[in-house]
Amino acid sequence: MRKFNRALASQDGLKDEDIREYKTAHDYIQQIENLRKHLGSKLVSTDILIENVRSELEKRSFILKEQDLYSSSIGIHLDNFHLLKNFFKQLESYYIKTCKDFTERFESTLIQSVPELISTNEFKQVAEKLLIISKCLPVLNHHLNGKVEENYHNIIKLILQYLNSFSEKANSILTKITLSNTDIEILENYMILLRTAKETSSLQDEISKYIEIMKIKNDISIETIKDLNKIYDEFIVKIIKYFDEINSRIKDLFEKNGNHALELVEQLVIQMEMIRTLPEIESETARTFYHSIQNIRGYMQQWQRDAEHLLDHPPGKINFRPLRRALLRLKKTKWIDRIFPGSYDSLMCHIREELEEHVDQLEHHLQKLDFTLKCPENIRLAQEIIEKIESMKILEHTIPELTNYRDRINQYFLRITKEVFDHIQKTFNLSDKTTNELNQELMELEQIKTEYEQLYPARISLRKFGYSDINQVNHEIENLKIRHHAELEKIETEKYTIESQLNELNIIIQRYKHLTSSRIDLGIIKHDLQDSLNKMIKNTKSHAYWLDGKIERQEDNREEIREINENITKIRIVLNRYRIMELIDEQTKSVLQKFDNEINQILSTAILNGIKNIEIFINGNSFLEAEQCMENLIHAQQDLADHYTSKFVNSKTEELKTRLNNLTDEILQFYDFADINNYSKNPPRDLLDRLKKVSSDGYARYTQVYNSLMEKIRVNFSLAVDKVHNNSSKDRSAKIRSIKNAFYLLPDELKTIFQLQIDQLNQLNIDEDQSMKFD
Repeated sequence: MRKFNRALASQDGLKDEDIREYKTAHDYIQQIENLRKHLGSKLVSTDILIENVRSELEKRSFILKEQDLYSSSIGIHLDNFHLLKNFFKQLESYYIKTCKDFTERFESTLIQSVPELISTNEFKQVAEKLLIISKCLPVLNHHLNGKVEENYHNIIKLILQYLNSFSEKANSILTKITLSNTDIEILENYMILLRTAKETSSLQDEISKYIEIMKIKNDISIETIKDLNKIYDEFIVKIIKYFDEINSRIKDLFEKNGNHALELVEQLVIQMEMIRTLPEIESETARTFYHSIQNIRGYMQQWQRDAEHLLDHPPGKINFRPLRRALLRLKKTKWIDRIFPGSYDSLMCHIREELEEHVDQLEHHLQKLDFTLKCPENIRLAQEIIEKIESMKILEHTIPELTNYRDRINQYFLRITKEVFDHIQKTFNLSDKTTNELNQELMELEQIKTEYEQLYPARISLRKFGYSDINQVNHEIENLKIRHHAELEKIETEKYTIESQLNELNIIIQRYKHLTSSRIDLGIIKHDLQDSLNKMIKNTKSHAYWLDGKIERQEDNREEIREINENITKIRIVLNRYRIMELIDEQTKSVLQKFDNEINQILSTAILNGIKNIEIFINGNSFLEAEQCMENLIHAQQDLADHYTSKFVNSKTEELKTRLNNLTDEILQFYDFADINNYSKNPPRDLLDRLKKVSSDGYARYTQVYNSLMEKIRVNFSLAVDKVHNNSSKDRSAKIRSIKNAFYLLPDELKTIFQLQIDQLNQLNIDEDQSMKFD
């Protein structure tokens, strides 16, 4: 009995020979039990043997209450119990009761709290429960009539159903035409929950293991089962599809309304921006988003071309009202600067330059006109130019710079017309003087004629005035009359022309007499200069802040970096120009002088955060992402090299480059995969899949690591399979379960290699179980 009790308490468990020996003693005592009456009461009863077994089993049950349910000691205890009840029917009810107790303990400690944990999103704790349950499978499942496996599957189904519900809830939100901030927050919360579940590696492993089991069992419902990655990816796809629908609506607006759609698309773009705030959506929608924005910029630039076409109009009156309406609509697209800083200003600058060039041409043409009496037709041309300038007045609300041009041209026109007017007035007065002289001469001749007629000695009188006879005098008088009449007609004609021109000039002068001279205010220049510098500094910092979180992720940041470099160069030029600095107030000077340090700090922070993100990728075995981000980061630093440098940042970059260069050795040192029992902690399939991915993407040095680890795992797993045959039949069953669990975590290439051996081990296990039952 003592020998049996020692065997019962042993960690090796009872062997058939131990039970058979005890059973033989029991049967022997039972056969001679009728002799008790003759031999006396000292003969041992079979009840004592059974009671001994019960007592020992009770002791073991009490001791095992303090141990984990997946403890091998509990498995050995229940296996012993199961074997004993097959030999001793008196123990069967006690075995059933013991199994019931373990069932209650199993459900109270592992099952009952799971629904609440799932509903409160405690995925890590759920995964821990699943891991414990999976460990209980080889220990308890057989004795609890498969309830361990049943609960394991039910929990996984429950959490998959729970996670799928977020996708279904998102459907009702994504049916809306316009999303609110609350909708975006809800979607973001759903994404965070799904991503948290996906990134809970232990939960991912358990669900992957479950799916593999379902595949092996050829479960029909396996087609409907989605792993965490697929649930998350489908959720992302739904949001991207909604994003693409917004993009299509923008295209439809432009196709139906042309440039007029620009003032309608802002809300749609805001919707796109709101959606892009969701995790991972920004990178997935970048190409569509920026392509759409480029199309919008294209329609904006069409207005610039329309303005150029309008200004290239043949001579004549130009209707600027369409351009005014276009500029007012264009003003409503200033929001695009949020996405492409400077786009709106650049476009308006081009249109303003075109208009200024047009006004310059008009002004130059006006200045070339001759306003003297030689070219009276130029007054009409001047009036047309002035009318064109006045017709552009409706654009001054949008482009205030045109006001200065209009004032300057009108002031010039007033000045030149006044000068011409004065000259004409003077010329007109001289003409009156010439007429008086002619009249005086005529009167003298008339007097001569009268005196001649009164004087008797005619010849003496005629000779006195230089005439030979009276006929010569009469002839000269007639000539003078004719000349006088012609002169009078000419003067009257000139007088009428001059009066007409004077009236016309007076009308023009009256029309523009309200114009006053305006000089360029130095204060405006200072204000514009400071405003431009502050805007440039703000835009440069905005570009630099934009790089934070993207400098290592974007394949091409060159446009932003180019603008940063250009602006840094401009600001440094300003700092070195004494005359420009004299025009700037002290506050702006201080901002300029601090700019270099501030922009360096912003860029350093962006690069250091990029380095941290790459380290996170490395630590999470995301080798491809780490390599690609490192390349992007190095390119960005090279592009910034002429305008930004930091010894500390450069040293950190070099450290990271060194680690990446030695990463293959680091992987081989950290992962040896010698113990297959540790595969659940570090599944080899995940690591090898990532190594295969980075190798196939052009990083050949990972291929050797991949091949080395594949060979290590193959050798170690093969040794583990071989060792199973050297274990006792009892121990072999547990080892087979351990190998099967590790098998699920192998990459597909190795599963194919070992599938036959796993099938053989399964058959060996089945044969031994049947043999044990037969015995």
